[in-house]
Amino acid sequence: MATASDIIVRAHLTEAVSAGALFYATAAAGQRFVGGVLRISSASWAAAPAAGLSTITAASCLSGHAAILVANAVATGLTGSRVHEGHDNSLQSTTAFATAGVLSFWLLGGRPVMVCPSDLRFLGAYARIGLKAGEEYAGEQMRGRIQVRQLPNPCGVV
Repeated sequence: MATASDIIVRAHLTEAVSAGALFYATAAAGQRFVGGVLRISSASWAAAPAAGLSTITAASCLSGHAAILVANAVATGLTGSRVHEGHDNSLQSTTAFATAGVLSFWLLGGRPVMVCPSDLRFLGAYARIGLKAGEEYAGEQMRGRIQVRQLPNPCGVV
């Protein structure tokens, strides 16, 4: 016979795994839709943040509601009672899932444009400004050595 704490752990572990998998799947499908159907890339200055934020919000809401359904199903199967009462499809729960998902995404370093695919003609969503190659980058001798050195030519084309 399973103990109460064992049942709670099983229900919440299943809830966390299903929510994470569904969030990933929804975000990936959203990325394919945004890039493939809507043709929005990370270089789109207004559409990319809106599409990315919409995708993260939808993935957060869907995974949150699915997680509650899964946890309740597991707990009901094990004990006959639910672990989450009153969270089924309420506006308050949906708002909480959306807020928590977007806030977590932002706190973990995500930006909405990162959800959109990169366009080969522009800098990508993960582009960072690099170092300037000035005097402090390499001295005169080092710059001379870099300029003299040539890369191998595997095709033999001159």
